[in-house]
Amino acid sequence: MTATRRKTILFMIDSLNGGGAERVLIHILRDLDRKRFAVSLFAVIKEGVYLKDVPKDVPIQAIFKSTADFRHPLSIALYRLYRRTTLELFKIFPSLLARMSGIRQSYDVGVSFCEGHNTPLLALKSAKFGKTLAWIHIDLRHHQAMIRKQALRRYARHFDKIHFVSEGAKAGFLELFPEFSRQTNLDVVLNPIDRQSILEAGKEPIAARQKPMVLAIGRLMHQKRFDKLLNVHKRLIDKGIEHEVWILGEGGDRKALEAQIDRLGIGKTCFLPGFVNPYPYLCAADVFVMTSDYEGLPVVICEAMVMAKPIVATAVTGPSELLENGKYGVLTENAEAAIETALQTMLEQPKLRESYSRKLRENRENFIFPTNVKDIEERLMAL
Repeated sequence: MTATRRKTILFMIDSLNGGGAERVLIHILRDLDRKRFAVSLFAVIKEGVYLKDVPKDVPIQAIFKSTADFRHPLSIALYRLYRRTTLELFKIFPSLLARMSGIRQSYDVGVSFCEGHNTPLLALKSAKFGKTLAWIHIDLRHHQAMIRKQALRRYARHFDKIHFVSEGAKAGFLELFPEFSRQTNLDVVLNPIDRQSILEAGKEPIAARQKPMVLAIGRLMHQKRFDKLLNVHKRLIDKGIEHEVWILGEGGDRKALEAQIDRLGIGKTCFLPGFVNPYPYLCAADVFVMTSDYEGLPVVICEAMVMAKPIVATAVTGPSELLENGKYGVLTENAEAAIETALQTMLEQPKLRESYSRKLRENRENFIFPTNVKDIEERLMAL
């Protein structure tokens, strides 16, 4: 490669549905230096709430188009069935995935940004890339990735570099696949967080709350254990501790969570507004809470830290690293009783909340996560 030619990069992801990794990808796509990189995107499914945020100069390839391209409900249902069936076939016959991808151009670097169908695809199409990079965003010891873990073991051998978003994510990978422990191509690369954009986005007003707001953000899925949060909320309300719980996000557990809210009788103090701009809610929140069973490096914790919000989180991979083992927030055992005690203490002690907020404000320059993509640029150039 000559000094004047830009390095061509193809980022690959399953879709751009709402999630922290997807937000980070948009940040990277937007901020990579265009004098050094020509950036493209491949999505297995061309849809998601962040699709509109892909920079205009980034071309997008995809296997499946969005259901938004169809108008008739029957057409949407049939296309979803076709898509779901084909995705299952990809797990059994990954070569079919490679043939349907339509990736024919060659690139200097290919990046599989999340664990999913794009991971075997990058390995199978490695001849089209000068260098390949896989990015693991979760602790695989607990997560059922879209591709079988044994398949990931096989495909991991094809990558020139594997990045992990946290030390815990790397440890999980090596526990599952100890044969990779002597390899030197495994690096921990923390997600960059766009601090200024987060602070600006939080200025959008929302209706004032009459009670303290406890905020949670994430996909409505079992991993996040919002069911635990609802049970804790009910018990705190029964104790006379007035507050509201807001859970932002969408996902397959919505109906189950709505049924639980009805069963517990907390519909007047617990709200599921869906996928909305989270930053004004973060700005207004009195406490941010995460009740996950497992994580990689949760972007929402980073965002809550940037906004100097008092945080209560289960002591799992990711939150423990970000909060530096309790320095910047309260870490609890992964049990309802422990979450309840921590949340009750935070709600009942305004001075404690302010002490955490002050510590976060004073240490914004010292957080372990970076605020720009310069490190990623240098790593991509070095491949």
